[in-house]
Amino acid sequence: MLIAMQVLQDRNLSFIEWARAMALIGMTQCDASIQAWDTKYSHDVIRPETAIRHRAPKFSNPDPRVEQDERWRSYIPTPEFPSYTSGHSTFGAAGAAMIGHILGTDEVRFAHQSPDQLLWPQLRGVTRHWNRLSDAAHENGMSRIYGGVHWMRDHIVGMEAGTAIANYAHDNYFQRRV
Repeated sequence: MLIAMQVLQDRNLSFIEWARAMALIGMTQCDASIQAWDTKYSHDVIRPETAIRHRAPKFSNPDPRVEQDERWRSYIPTPEFPSYTSGHSTFGAAGAAMIGHILGTDEVRFAHQSPDQLLWPQLRGVTRHWNRLSDAAHENGMSRIYGGVHWMRDHIVGMEAGTAIANYAHDNYFQRRV
């Protein structure tokens, strides 16, 4: 929502267009959360940290690089709920796709700082720049891969689901009156 407000604030939207945009974005974020958490608890996929620290030998993987390491820790705190799908990826894709629908393009140049600077002081003063909304959504999801709390499949399926949610909502709700 922060990025949506930033990207949309200088677009000269009327009051009704602004209200429609916020309703669509807010609705897709809520639907993304329902979809992600329903999928998490339907599939109950183990997180990378748990797999590496406690379960590696039980996977029967013949690759000698797959081994248990009880000292391994993710770079970011591992949430205590299932991995699949990634909420970050689902939310990010839903938001990016909906903003793209509202603006009529994915090609939007913008910059943003992390809103998590209190929890992550190493991000203070760091500004990321993007040329496309979808690039920001992809990077958002990939941060969870790099952080060690998700599998790539969590991200890919989350991105697909978020985009589908936004596409459906845009095509079916809060239609402009002609």
